[in-house]
Amino acid sequence: MTQTMAMYIQALEGWPVEVADAARPIIERHAKAAFEEIKAGYPVVTGRLRDGLYLKDTDKGPLHPSVTVGNDVEYALIFEAGGMTTAGPKPAGRVFIPITVRERRAMRAEVVELLERSAPRG
Repeated sequence: MTQTMAMYIQALEGWPVEVADAARPIIERHAKAAFEEIKAGYPVVTGRLRDGLYLKDTDKGPLHPSVTVGNDVEYALIFEAGGMTTAGPKPAGRVFIPITVRERRAMRAEVVELLERSAPRG
């Protein structure tokens, strides 16, 4: 094996970890932005929707950085989608889903750009 070939193999072996480490702050930034925007977008009637919102580090290992934004209030989905309640029909809240979709798309675009910039050239 030539020295050049050994250098490429060594670079490729380390590349996934380097990219995952570089992607982690991008993922965290977009998750935090979604969390903050959702929190600000929820109406304050009882405050339970805001209180149920969470941001959780859900890494699946060193190569899989992950952050989850969720809401553990039992009626968060009903608020988001709308529907019939004991107080009558409620329109869709449309806060959580549009914000998370927008932030996820922006995050993916940044991660793809990172991959393209950092891909080993040969």
